[in-house]
Amino acid sequence: DTQDSPIRFPWRDVQAKLDGANLPYAVYHYKSKGKSYLSDTISAQAERLGPGYTTVPRRETCSFLYHVKCGKGYSKLVTAEGAALEIEWKEKDTFAVPAWCRVQHVCLSGEPAYLFAINDRPMLESLGFIRQ
Repeated sequence: DTQDSPIRFPWRDVQAKLDGANLPYAVYHYKSKGKSYLSDTISAQAERLGPGYTTVPRRETCSFLYHVKCGKGYSKLVTAEGAALEIEWKEKDTFAVPAWCRVQHVCLSGEPAYLFAINDRPMLESLGFIRQ
C-alpha cells in the first residue's frame, strides 16, 4: 500500500513546509525515518525560489539532477574548468548539474518556482569525498 511507504512524501505537505518558511529561498530535505537522507546513496530535496529571487552561488562535489515542478527561470553554471553556461528552465523541464560546478538559480516567474533535485551526497560522504 503506497499510503504506508516510508518514502512517500505528498507534494502538498512539502510545498506547505517550503511556503511556511516565509523566506525568499527555502530547501526541504527528504528523509527516510531515522535517517539523515532518503537512502544510503541518494539524497533528495525540494527548493522554493521566490518571485525574482537569485540564489547564492554554491559549488560542491555532489552532482544534481533537477526537475522543475513549476515556475520558470534559469540556472548559471560554471564548470571546474571555468566554462560558463546558462540553462533556461520552465515547468516539467529536467536538467543536470555536474559535480564541482558552481550553480546559481534565478526565478523569472511572478510566482515562486519549485525545483525537485536528487544528488549523490550520502554516497560521497560515506567515501569521504564531500567538499563545498
